[in-house]
Amino acid sequence: MYIDIILFAILAAVLATNLYKVLGKKTFSEDVTSRKKNTNIKEDKNIFSNEVMDYSQKQILNLDKDFSFPVFLDGAKSAFNLIVNAYKNKQIQDVKDLLSSKVYDNFKKAISNINDEKKEVKTFEIVSLKAAIVDIEVIDKLVKIKVEFSSLQETIFKNDNNNSMEVKDIWTFEREMDSNSLMWKLTEVSSK
Repeated sequence: MYIDIILFAILAAVLATNLYKVLGKKTFSEDVTSRKKNTNIKEDKNIFSNEVMDYSQKQILNLDKDFSFPVFLDGAKSAFNLIVNAYKNKQIQDVKDLLSSKVYDNFKKAISNINDEKKEVKTFEIVSLKAAIVDIEVIDKLVKIKVEFSSLQETIFKNDNNNSMEVKDIWTFEREMDSNSLMWKLTEVSSK
């Protein structure tokens, strides 16, 4: 049990570090043709909902010409996995750097309210995960990107009951584009 917790903490730290480095930035392995794709936003349309305006996408690219929407979305999915697993395993402090203080406090409060033995998690898994950017807001150099996550989550409780459910959430990630930090913070969570 303690080894599992230690391994989870190490894994979370490694993933958080990698997420910190790549969320919203292109990887070194991208070639010149994929860079050209980034200037033609229409090629990335499948990751956006119909409500996301080309103008908003172009505003981000004006602030950071190397910004990659597909890479951002991959990083957002990684963040979702890390944060949800940390929450389910009552280890939300492991991902504190990815959360605004308000979201962190809300998650911590929700965890402290789970005292029911029947709700104690034995194992948890995100079986499938889809994500799409549903809104982009740019205020000066502050960028807020809302991502809709649709996931199938399976939980096995300590009393050996299991629960499989589809969850739809909208998470808002925020970053000052002129900041030295590449980290996007989760600033809002809402259920759909």
